[in-house]
Amino acid sequence: MVDNSSMQDTTPIPGFPITGLILAGGAGRRMGGLDKGWLPYRDRPLISYAMECLGPHVRELLISANRSQQRYQALGCEVVGDLAPGFQGPLRGMEAGWLACSHDWMAFAAVDCPHLPADLVPRLWALRQEYPLVLASDSHGMIPVIGLMHRQIFPALRKYLADGGLRTGAFLGSHPHALLPLGDGESTNINRPMDMA
Repeated sequence: MVDNSSMQDTTPIPGFPITGLILAGGAGRRMGGLDKGWLPYRDRPLISYAMECLGPHVRELLISANRSQQRYQALGCEVVGDLAPGFQGPLRGMEAGWLACSHDWMAFAAVDCPHLPADLVPRLWALRQEYPLVLASDSHGMIPVIGLMHRQIFPALRKYLADGGLRTGAFLGSHPHALLPLGDGESTNINRPMDMA
């Protein structure tokens, strides 16, 4: 059984003028269809790591989720669901996030990356000056589900989705962006049951 008591101390405090968005709306197909945000990793649910990473540095924290929504709401965050059915991917979560977002900048991170550095948001923020988009990267390349985006990209995102596009890397990579290098250990994600080890 997962203990949720330690997760109640991650309510956002005033930080950068940023909305944080945790991308937890996936189908979890490689995890047998389980809701990855609630999978226990080292005796804590994955959602707790994402909240600890983003929460202290943003002024509001949203969770993109398409199931277990009441359970996520109990963590004290606004929960947003995709506008389209069928678990269509992270861009749909970002779309829903922008519709609820109170700030012009949105920091986003996938729920299945429990080793993200505690200073991820300040490091993303420091690289934003010349770009509307900052994306994480590691030795394997760009990581399109971890980054910082300005609201000016939202209209293009909506058009891309309306035209049937769903590829996160293709869309974000087509916009001017800076890259924030992460160590491979920091960017490790939990995709398959064997990754839980």
